[in-house]
Amino acid sequence: MAQEAKNGQPWGGAASEGEDCGVCDDKMEDMLRGPPGRAALGRATWTLLHTASVYYPEDPSAGEQEDMAAFLASLAKVYPCKVCAEDLRQQIELFPPALGSRAEYAQWMCDMHNRINYNLGKPEFDCSRVFDRWRKASAKASAKASAKASAASSSPTS
Repeated sequence: MAQEAKNGQPWGGAASEGEDCGVCDDKMEDMLRGPPGRAALGRATWTLLHTASVYYPEDPSAGEQEDMAAFLASLAKVYPCKVCAEDLRQQIELFPPALGSRAEYAQWMCDMHNRINYNLGKPEFDCSRVFDRWRKASAKASAKASAKASAASSSPTS
């Protein structure tokens, strides 16, 4: 029998402490539709990669940097789309992951995604928006700031 962690959950972690990661919002009916096609798999993988980049440590230890490098190298070996896996391997070889900080890694990930999108004839993403797009707390802060600015600009001045 597995040992139980906090709140009776065997896996522990932030979610078991009542903190919502904001990522686990899928509905069961969405998961029962069958295996994803190449486009759906790609979108899900980019979501994982970008989200991991914006939650990467601000000042990662050598071990954390090694873990992320190993994760990317492993993904490039086992990814189900063989053409995509080869693209990822080439990107990693030509442009080694920048893993010195959260901002550096998020920028590297966005740049890599844009290079792949360029090769596929897809539009480029504005990398200055990467934290607003992929990090829940940043998106909430941006929405609050926009609402506050909007309210301030629409209120009469005396």
